[in-house]
Amino acid sequence: MAAAVGWAVRRLPVTRVKITGGEPLLRAGLVSFVRALAGEPGVGEISMTTNGSRLSALAAGLAPVKLNAVLRRSTFESDVPALLEFASERGLEVRFIELMRTGPAAAFATDEFVSSREVRERLALGLGCALEPSESGAGPARRLRVRIQGVEVVTGWIEPISHSFCGGCRRLRLDSRGDLRRCLMDPEPLPLLARLEAGDGDGLEEDVDRFLLGRRPPLSFETPRSMAAIGG
Repeated sequence: MAAAVGWAVRRLPVTRVKITGGEPLLRAGLVSFVRALAGEPGVGEISMTTNGSRLSALAAGLAPVKLNAVLRRSTFESDVPALLEFASERGLEVRFIELMRTGPAAAFATDEFVSSREVRERLALGLGCALEPSESGAGPARRLRVRIQGVEVVTGWIEPISHSFCGGCRRLRLDSRGDLRRCLMDPEPLPLLARLEAGDGDGLEEDVDRFLLGRRPPLSFETPRSMAAIGG
């Protein structure tokens, strides 16, 4: 897999690499994998999405540390203030993500969906929070500073359903099989790793170029695949 990432970094405008899952810390050989990625010329940043249970992130001095939280209609009124308080005490940023209809969780997502706008309105009107724009980052999140009970927390709002960010998205994905995807919802990936391992490099750059030119916003943020299979 590191070879496929290295190929992409050398031939595409890729400088930042994020390792996602499932849970990447359960993968054997993760340390050597990260070491191999760090050794690739052109890789300027490596980050990871993890549940943190096998990594003392804060104690190790890693920064920045961001908390990802998926919004649920049945629990957001208690969960969101609690997460803001938790983050303020530790100097963390919280990313609130709208539910997407993926894999076997599609029906659950339909029942539990709540828009980020509704959550922010509840924070402002119900809890008296002040929300102010913050500097934008490189990812898809809309960043806001939230002032609550005398403290300030930087938040990011990822809104694939209510406020599409497709127009500004420049991300590519390699799923767990080494297939290159233009989007989480991409139904037609390109088997990059398989072609590299088979020595099928002739015309690969041209094929990837054509593949990327076919990038289009998805018709909907729904897929029968689970997030773990895609690398969400």
